[in-house]
Amino acid sequence: MPEQENRAVTLLKAARDLLRKQYDTPYVLNMLEQTVHYDDADCDGNCLIDDINEYLEEIGEADEEPFDGTPCDGYVFFKDIPIGSRFRIGPSCVYEKIDSHVAKKNTVCLDTGLITNFYAHSQVRLVTR
Repeated sequence: MPEQENRAVTLLKAARDLLRKQYDTPYVLNMLEQTVHYDDADCDGNCLIDDINEYLEEIGEADEEPFDGTPCDGYVFFKDIPIGSRFRIGPSCVYEKIDSHVAKKNTVCLDTGLITNFYAHSQVRLVTR
């Protein structure tokens, strides 16, 4: 089987395994936080989406309008926020971006001091300092 077909099968099986987790429980799961094992590693739904998008780009089937962090309706994508910037997800807590890990970004809630992770493609509203 050609390498591209192998990759497609690997990603399809991972997506199937991820969806099975929801099918097997009466509870609503956050599929972006659930993990599946492929490529010799555990990967959450966010990672799987990135791998699928990367594969689609490789075979020339990427979306015409890529999910590239362009500001939308007053929001900006988290990956485009400079370290040290403050932003909010909801009305209750202002966050500050403190580093730039590869898959997720660590942040600290200024109200509670708790460290939180937001996926790079999360939409957030910037606030003034």
